[in-house]
Amino acid sequence: MSRVIRIGTRGSRLAMWQAEQAQELVRTAWPEVETEIVEIKTQGDRDQATPLAKMGGVGVFVKELEKALLEDRIDVAVHSAKDLPSRMTDGLETAAVLPRGPVEDVLICREASGLSGLKEGALIGTSSPRRISQLLAIREDLKFQPLRGNIDTRLRKLKEGQYDAIVMARAAVVRLGIEEHVTEVLDPTAILPAPGQGIVVLQVRSEDTELFKKLHEVRDVDTCLEFRAERGFLYKLRAGCSAAVGGWARVRKMGLVTLRVRVLSPDGGTAVEAMASVPTNADLFQFGKDMASNLLKNGAALLFIEDEEDAFWGN
Repeated sequence: MSRVIRIGTRGSRLAMWQAEQAQELVRTAWPEVETEIVEIKTQGDRDQATPLAKMGGVGVFVKELEKALLEDRIDVAVHSAKDLPSRMTDGLETAAVLPRGPVEDVLICREASGLSGLKEGALIGTSSPRRISQLLAIREDLKFQPLRGNIDTRLRKLKEGQYDAIVMARAAVVRLGIEEHVTEVLDPTAILPAPGQGIVVLQVRSEDTELFKKLHEVRDVDTCLEFRAERGFLYKLRAGCSAAVGGWARVRKMGLVTLRVRVLSPDGGTAVEAMASVPTNADLFQFGKDMASNLLKNGAALLFIEDEEDAFWGN
């Protein structure tokens, strides 16, 4: 019998889109195998009311998928990179990443023409400390309320008037083909993306060396370089789930990778940031760690509570 590669995913429309793309990559890497998609319910999917930080922050959308992988109920776990804890679970490896989607955040307004057009004290729906702090740095009058649920739920709540605007990842909007809802694409240098934003990761068991090798051969190389730099940054930073942290690596012309990083206070009034470039053949994980050390030396540690067990990619 030919091997069947079981691809584990969450059940949302976006997660299923990602799983289908992962399925195509598996078929490209290993045409002889059969594939099937297995839906896994995560704590973050079951509990749509509790803020992510109060649910533990780390791996809310990841733990059940990793458990299924370790228990040999699936062979590949598909994750949004920004949901991954900054330290890989023992016995698991990142085998490949898909081509990166757009990194920006987008603003979807109920009536306003964009961020500058929002009324004073407008209520914004988002559960992301990173987004809140950076938006407050631009407009300190804005108010925020947590927003959970799948994309359709979020759009419905906006339409019902529960918020004046909501913030979402542009990659999600593009991948689901609902760009008509976008009011404004936010400048990614002003609203720095979460590390890993727009990246889809395929995770496998360390012992499954054949599958790892085949997937690794078809990984998107540029995205892999960016992912590694951003992952090194968070690995060293060890920011808790309530920290406002942005990080964006880009493969540039002339064989360079540029990494811009930022840590903010909750009110957006204080920010520590840095930007640097290295050749693509450098140790990019170490480069990311060095960038984190730079921020920590310049006061970033005062803006969040360090907690190794609570380090995560962020929203």
